[in-house]
Amino acid sequence: MEDKNFIAGIDLGSSRISVAVGDYKDGEINIKGLATEGSVGVRGGVVVDLKVASECINRLIKKVETKTKREISSVFVGISGQHIYSASSEGKLVLSADQEEIGVQHLKEVISKAKTSLPSLGLEVLHILPSEFIVDNTGGIRNPVGLFGKELKVKLTSIAGLTTAIQNAIRCINLTGLEVEQVVLNLLATGEVTLYPEEKDLGVGLLDIGAHLTDIAVYKGECPIYCSALPYGGDNLSRDIATHFHIPLKEAEKIKKSDGVSLRYLLDDSKDIYIERDGKTNGKKINRLELAEVIERKCEMIVSHILKRIENLLPFMGAGFVLTGGTSNLVGLKEMIEEKTELPVRIGKLRPELIHSPAVPKINPEITNLGTNFSQYVTSLGLIAYGKRLMDKGANFPWEKESMYDKTVGRVVNWLKNFF
Repeated sequence: MEDKNFIAGIDLGSSRISVAVGDYKDGEINIKGLATEGSVGVRGGVVVDLKVASECINRLIKKVETKTKREISSVFVGISGQHIYSASSEGKLVLSADQEEIGVQHLKEVISKAKTSLPSLGLEVLHILPSEFIVDNTGGIRNPVGLFGKELKVKLTSIAGLTTAIQNAIRCINLTGLEVEQVVLNLLATGEVTLYPEEKDLGVGLLDIGAHLTDIAVYKGECPIYCSALPYGGDNLSRDIATHFHIPLKEAEKIKKSDGVSLRYLLDDSKDIYIERDGKTNGKKINRLELAEVIERKCEMIVSHILKRIENLLPFMGAGFVLTGGTSNLVGLKEMIEEKTELPVRIGKLRPELIHSPAVPKINPEITNLGTNFSQYVTSLGLIAYGKRLMDKGANFPWEKESMYDKTVGRVVNWLKNFF
């Protein structure tokens, strides 16, 4: 892109495909255009139909190009899915001299030593995220370049995804005539604009509960130390309701949003729910307590699977959990996780300082009717902020632009993407 501040992000979500374009200056996102549609050709964060998915993306791009009156040539793409794999590792480098100044080459070497062997030849590294450098047993160092030392260590997290899933996402974008600047894990983009630095420092779990997936990340410091995804989301709740009460899935989704609670004791009344069609009641009656029981069972199952994945990391999560995604707004889910973990939980929102004062007056008038409700665009807006930081890394962190090849996996480019 000619204007390096003008960035486009595409979120290939499990329920919606969303596009955001804008400028990112001085820590603020000046939104120029937004567009979203229900996911077509994408299932569980993975492209399953190239033609219909690329057609959807093309429509969205045309909409934002019309709004911005600018042509978009490349984008940052956010992906997710059960295929995401993460692993932690450490590397150590003994410097050649007794006291040697640490340079960029040393960082490359120690990070290379810490690289994790992937469990499958079908996986490709998306992110290598150094969480901490240690110089002569002094830890907590974000950037050791220029320091003197005898020994350099690094702790990092490698995040990988299925090569075919990544290639299909890129191919889908390319079919629209766009180039892919970078493929980014959705949760990293979401965390960029929903998590506060103090939460990351204390340790925090980020749960993005979408329609078909629950994406999980645990941060300890600037970068996540664990990432994965579960094949459960709001769609599972709707299907259980539809099956239990023998009603259409569309109606089940509707009453889940309007009357659903995930803890029975939070019911404010026990009035029955009557299903309406064409504005008229069709005689189908649903008991609210019974509805709550159905939802509570499924939510408990989903939460138990989440906690099983991260039970060993709970002691490191001083800031508790942040919930994002459409299902995070289900009444009682926040309280359920609080009760089961005895940790604080908050509903994640786009950090207001990223959009407001002075960004709000600059927002394109065509999208001001959105007000402060940017929930459908959190990840795509996060891609703008994340992408800007990646593009700026070359000056201060030149090793970020280097590539390394792991011959056991083939020609896999392992971009060094730590955000310090």
